[in-house]
Amino acid sequence: AGSSIRLTAHRERSVSGDRVVVAVADDGPGIAPEDRERIFESFYTANHGLADSHRSVGLGLSLCRSIALAHGGSIEVAAADPHGSVFTIELPAADVSFDKE
Repeated sequence: AGSSIRLTAHRERSVSGDRVVVAVADDGPGIAPEDRERIFESFYTANHGLADSHRSVGLGLSLCRSIALAHGGSIEVAAADPHGSVFTIELPAADVSFDKE
């Protein structure tokens, strides 16, 4: 409660290929360094109590990582300054066109 969330997205161009980078940052209590190493594992839950009065089963971030990897991307978490967390998702960029038939 009382935390704010910031979402940013941009395209990075490089010789090895363009990537779309999406970051989701909050200014909450953050995630302990020892938990950051494991939160993408299936069924792992960090011991921060119940954020929304429901207990997590530890599948959401594992699924996010699986989806990112399946599309040639990645997902990472880091500490935000002065507190909170930043989740960064990178995916290969592609131009999409739609036929209007």
